[in-house]
Amino acid sequence: MENRDRPQLNDNACTWCRRRKLKCDRNQPRCGLCLRLGKDCIYKAMSKRSSPKRKLLQDLDIRLTKIEELLKEKHYCPELQLSSSSSLPENQHNIPLSGHFDFPLSQSPRFESSLFDPTQHFANGIEACLASHTHFKVISGTPGASHSKSVGSGSGEQLPSKDLIRALDNIFFEKVYPSIPIIHPRRFFVNSSLSASSRPSLALRYMIWCHAALSSDRYYSLHGEFYQCARKYVELGETTESFGQSIVTMSQCQASILLSIYEFRLLFIPRAWVSIGKTSNLILTAGLNQLDGPTQDVTMCIPPPKDWVEREERRRIFWMAFCIDSYASIGTGRPMTIDETSIITTLPASEQSFLECKPERTLQLCEIFAGDGASTLSSFAYVCVAASLLKRSCPRNRRMPEQGNDGGVSEPARQQPQIYDEILIPIFQHLPGHFRLPSSMNDVNVFFSNLCVHASTIWYHQEAVILGKTCQVLDWYKMENNQRCLLAASQIVSLTRVIRDLDPSKCNTFIPFPLFLAARVFVQHLRSQPDNPTIRSLLQYIVSILNLMKGRHPLAGLFLRELDVSIVPASGQQ
Repeated sequence: MENRDRPQLNDNACTWCRRRKLKCDRNQPRCGLCLRLGKDCIYKAMSKRSSPKRKLLQDLDIRLTKIEELLKEKHYCPELQLSSSSSLPENQHNIPLSGHFDFPLSQSPRFESSLFDPTQHFANGIEACLASHTHFKVISGTPGASHSKSVGSGSGEQLPSKDLIRALDNIFFEKVYPSIPIIHPRRFFVNSSLSASSRPSLALRYMIWCHAALSSDRYYSLHGEFYQCARKYVELGETTESFGQSIVTMSQCQASILLSIYEFRLLFIPRAWVSIGKTSNLILTAGLNQLDGPTQDVTMCIPPPKDWVEREERRRIFWMAFCIDSYASIGTGRPMTIDETSIITTLPASEQSFLECKPERTLQLCEIFAGDGASTLSSFAYVCVAASLLKRSCPRNRRMPEQGNDGGVSEPARQQPQIYDEILIPIFQHLPGHFRLPSSMNDVNVFFSNLCVHASTIWYHQEAVILGKTCQVLDWYKMENNQRCLLAASQIVSLTRVIRDLDPSKCNTFIPFPLFLAARVFVQHLRSQPDNPTIRSLLQYIVSILNLMKGRHPLAGLFLRELDVSIVPASGQQ
């Protein structure tokens, strides 16, 4: 049938040929194929398709980018197909972070239990993230980059906004850094502003933000989510990078230390044991225990330090790992991973020299215990010495004293407190003047170190008291050790009274332990002298300090529960 509306000149094939993808001769009014088959030949007027203009392409590109950002904000990661029910798989490594910070601390989620059941807690975080996008942005990565390269660099990763990152970084170096001085602040900020491949690892950055949030009232609700992200990136770094060679980096060591301290602080005890063991072995693999010794017999897994600041940063990383390994050994009873006799690395330099990049000569730990150079100790080096003293005084780390032939205490057992005094007295006599009160009131490291030294004194003499109850010893021997324990416990109380305004969030994670040892001394004295008002008031003061600390240090709450069990039979009251 002839179509009158069709154009006289038409370059298009007829509809019947086009539908069947046949070659049309375009004859008018009917093509040859339609004429031969008796089909209706219809030509439709069609304009030639034109390519879109460049402005239209730009508009489409902008709209497509916005859609991709919205999708990433909703699903947080293209690899994760989240359903509308906001359920989260357990193996997710990109955790959306809530944008609401103004609810009070008492209403914040309890991460001690929710971290092991992330489905309930983080579903609320997803809803909050979708409702408010004020603190988060998408950093797009380079197309075609491999997944292993993006694991630690942050390319394609959704990070907090610049304002939130800046606030958390400042909080960390203001409140957390004084007790964990293992990162050079200036170099960290410079490296953070470089390209993604040159920045600190995401595991380290997330742990910095985690500790900062834990020390802040405003961002407290975020510390659990930051911890989950950091832990997942630590695990990814161990599994995705070839055979694990890339995990032996200083950034990974720093992240592992911060991760272990966080888990120890929040009483994730089994997980903290494993993390501290991994951290210690990672430090030993990097050869940081022999940093200042001859390197010809040591297989180095990392490049040598570029300058003194980088070497000093590695020293601090090692000694912080040594400290947390000592604390874990004291608290759990497991043997230490780091052997003190194999340490050739010198003690950390002063904080001023480290921050100002001025080389400073320091001594080794064995030289300090030999009685030389205590006057050159820095505040962080004093922490390391105190950790070693506390570890040595732990009954688990020493041989049980042998009994004499007459059933009494043998001579080596009697000499143990004297040997301890011979080590401790020269150190105390030659300490720098600014380590003494009131000059050191604002130094959390000196405060904590003094507490640990008195705690180690309690431990040494308390064991002698216990031994005196089971063996035949003179009364003066038992009385002398009792008085030494009571004197050390009173010194701990005096220190806490002088520095009562110290922010608990700035204190060392292990600080409740010396207070607990002092309280236990008072409890034991109350059993023999239940009507002593002085001892009772000292005990009540220690308990009040632990009650104030348990909000920031759950370890204090654990010790309080143990003291409650001991105080009831000691006081004879319910």
